[in-house]
Amino acid sequence: MLAAAATACGSGHAAGGRVPVVASTNVYGDIVRQIGGPHVSVTSVLSAPDADPHLYEAGTANALAVAHAAVVVQNGLGYDSFMERLERAAPSENRRVVTVADLIGIRGGDANPHLWYDVPALPRVAAGIERALADADPAHARDYATRRARFVSSLGPLRREVRTIRRGHAGAPIAWT
Repeated sequence: MLAAAATACGSGHAAGGRVPVVASTNVYGDIVRQIGGPHVSVTSVLSAPDADPHLYEAGTANALAVAHAAVVVQNGLGYDSFMERLERAAPSENRRVVTVADLIGIRGGDANPHLWYDVPALPRVAAGIERALADADPAHARDYATRRARFVSSLGPLRREVRTIRRGHAGAPIAWT
């Protein structure tokens, strides 16, 4: 589910006419860049591969970015709870918030919060991001739809590889971190 909350950003566009977007992680930031193209300006809060979201303390630069964001993309499930604190600190009626866990229907304390690994769910994530961008910037809605379709198409080889692994190792126990 795409949750719409609000931003204090007047037109919803940053300098240069680009939609300001804040993503909790660089994975979601990359998806936003692929769908938004030249129409977005993306800030990824967690961009270092060794960053621990459970220990992360957002600074003033992140708070300012969220305060001016027209779109926020976050994981949910407590993985990036710092985002909710940033949003509450700068409430807004125009901010669109995409919470991936809500979007793909994952709930519960025992759910694996590493949702970006769910390759079959990525088209739904992309669709939620596209909707949020189109809501924030209707003039480029067609471009967002085209770029979302291109992103989903780019997942084809990965989806095929996952199917091949499943067929070759059906029933084998797995572990993930």
